[in-house]
Amino acid sequence: MKKNTSFKCAWLLAALLTQYLLQPYLDFFGGLGIPILKRLGSEMFSILLYNLTLLAAIYATSSDRLRVYKGISLVIPAMACSWLTVLYPGVGWLVAAKAFFILLVLGYTIVCLLIYIFTSQAISLDQILGSISIYFLLGHGFSLTFFSLETLVPGSFAGLSVDSKGPDLMYYSFVTLTTLGYGDILPVSLQARSLAALEAVTGVLYVAILVARLIGLYEPHRR
Repeated sequence: MKKNTSFKCAWLLAALLTQYLLQPYLDFFGGLGIPILKRLGSEMFSILLYNLTLLAAIYATSSDRLRVYKGISLVIPAMACSWLTVLYPGVGWLVAAKAFFILLVLGYTIVCLLIYIFTSQAISLDQILGSISIYFLLGHGFSLTFFSLETLVPGSFAGLSVDSKGPDLMYYSFVTLTTLGYGDILPVSLQARSLAALEAVTGVLYVAILVARLIGLYEPHRR
């Protein structure tokens, strides 16, 4: 990735933080107190936030025309599946397809940002914002994986609220990523435990490797 002077990673980080901070309050944006409208309203707003995050992710990796085309080709099916889950709720294969395409976008973004960070010759603010964005992308990606697992295999996690599984699993994902582990939500199934362990290891290794890389970039420039 070429040197980024437009702070594209700042837009991505802002989108990720907005989605994370607003996710628990989406029910307040529901419609007119009617249960079905309230549910659809919160789900549509959640999908809108996700779509904005996906677009910000592609913008952050748009260092050349080829990457723009690659990003768009990944975002279109992800956005289409997201809106289809609103029109046809509870369809298991559709939820899985949505998770698959969104995870492709998140994975593609993480790879591009890692290349950007680990091939740079000097530390920049955009690099730092990109590294923070990767951490949030990991949390979002695992939360989506957890939600898909809970949808396809109900009861994979204990302690979830009936009406707010998405925000609960987002919270659980970041608690696991940081190895904080409050214990209020627990992985029950073997699949859930395996994913939780993988996220915890990923969080620890990412911070250790990232810090080592940033120190390596900084030392040659000391005076």
